[in-house]
Amino acid sequence: MHSKPAAAVLLIGLALAGCGSHKPDDYDAYKACENWVGEQLKAPSTADFSGHGDSQIVETENGYDIKGYVDAENGFGAQIRTNWSCNVALSGDNWELLDLNVS
Repeated sequence: MHSKPAAAVLLIGLALAGCGSHKPDDYDAYKACENWVGEQLKAPSTADFSGHGDSQIVETENGYDIKGYVDAENGFGAQIRTNWSCNVALSGDNWELLDLNVS
């Protein structure tokens, strides 16, 4: 499944209370991708993602290429592992989804 959600810009809470000026990093990019992948799942509430530490994260010129997996229930209720890749770029204080592949 290859898709690009209609809302291709994810607003992330960069202005956290007491944080001052938080510079978006690879963890923020990973979490944005995780949200977009979750939108593609049949049962997102059952999702167990690979996590930041077990995912492949490569910094690019203007963002990140991220690859991971998610274990979640399919339409038949069976728990399956699905690989995903996500390419994001920083646009101001928001992550913009450039490419998403969930297969």
